[in-house]
Amino acid sequence: MEPLRPPLNSNGIKFYVDNTGNNNQLVKAVLRRRSWFVPCNEIEQAQIIWTQWKKSKIVENLKPHQLYNRIEGNHLLTNKYYLLSSMRDFYDRQGAGTCYLDVMPLTFRLTVEPKGRLTVNPGYQSFRDAFEQSKG
Repeated sequence: MEPLRPPLNSNGIKFYVDNTGNNNQLVKAVLRRRSWFVPCNEIEQAQIIWTQWKKSKIVENLKPHQLYNRIEGNHLLTNKYYLLSSMRDFYDRQGAGTCYLDVMPLTFRLTVEPKGRLTVNPGYQSFRDAFEQSKG
């Protein structure tokens, strides 16, 4: 099966990059290096639409000639905590146990307890223990 591609006209591909989120400037800078990239400020005219987060309104209003960069469950890859959880689950299913620690940075999940108390938080205690151990 041929991959779905928007039609390429002689002027390139009209690409809309949403201005929300913290990666839009990076995405625009990378796309400017592509000879086929044509910035488009009108989402209705764009052939490819990029947003950092999935926006239901965009999904509901997509036209047949438009592609949208969002996939279901992408938060499992774009959020550090969920990426760590996904990697841990993957390595567990492979029977590799804690080998994910070789490819992932040391990560702690801190939650704020009622009344802002971090001292009883298990994630905070793990962080403190690792910090004290790193001091030697």
